[in-house]
Amino acid sequence: MTLSVRKLPYKIPEYSLTGDLLSFLKCPLQYRLYNRNALPPSKPVQLWFGEFLHGVLEEAYIEWSKGNLKNFPLDWKKDIRDIELRIYKRLQARGLNPPPPLFCPYDKNFKRKGLCKDNHHPHKLIASQRAEAAINTWGPHLFPLIKEHEVKLKGLRKMPDIGEKENRANYYGITGVIDVISSLNLEKESSTNNLIIEYLYANKEIKKMIDKYKDGKKDFEIIVDYKGMRRPPLTNKNEWKAHEWQILSYAWLRHQQPDAKRVIAGILFYFNELVPTADDLKILSNEIKEEKTDVMPTPE
Repeated sequence: MTLSVRKLPYKIPEYSLTGDLLSFLKCPLQYRLYNRNALPPSKPVQLWFGEFLHGVLEEAYIEWSKGNLKNFPLDWKKDIRDIELRIYKRLQARGLNPPPPLFCPYDKNFKRKGLCKDNHHPHKLIASQRAEAAINTWGPHLFPLIKEHEVKLKGLRKMPDIGEKENRANYYGITGVIDVISSLNLEKESSTNNLIIEYLYANKEIKKMIDKYKDGKKDFEIIVDYKGMRRPPLTNKNEWKAHEWQILSYAWLRHQQPDAKRVIAGILFYFNELVPTADDLKILSNEIKEEKTDVMPTPE
């Protein structure tokens, strides 16, 4: 009696756009150590702050859409602090904790000194300062345009040819999460006092795309991604290309969805610029002297 061998199930490999593909493009060896060998990340500060900022902005938008947050600028203690503590506890449950100088986790009822410099809690440390600045600077312009937030996307691409070896699958899957998708009618929104709309109209390339879009539809989509980091200098071409590739990949993934409108722009917000540290200002000063940046600070 001859027994046949059951073949392995056909499985399409799936990769996260940021966790896998961008990490591999940045450094293949580092990707193997962190993602495959499960070593702890080298920069837990960036990891925590990025997650914290995304969570606070998402929660602030939800509260705003419910009518609980109305008049900008919002008060930190009255409007934002409870949101921060909510996100802090969620991250803590996942094993993500902030370094002591970054965030004060104590409320006004905490009497002891704890990890802070004194017992007059809470302290508005750098993470809170940047979260407050992000909400009050861009919330009034971004929140009214939001159609969806934290949008999960998935798409398939053909597996690249690897030469003589046989690929384990013909296709591979890409997954990603877009922070914000804004849906807007540019004719209706052009009269509003919105900095994001003004920016789109001022961009010549985007204006050309709008003028060429002649199928009668006036609604467009904008993909927005938050970055809890400094804006890279002009000379760091690899990082700029990676961020450009990320936002374009988001646009491609969004295009696969049947309910998607035409993506007219992708916008990256580098929120660390809103509240720079002393080290950030030193780096910026050197970038200006060496002509590595095209963004000049104001005299203040």
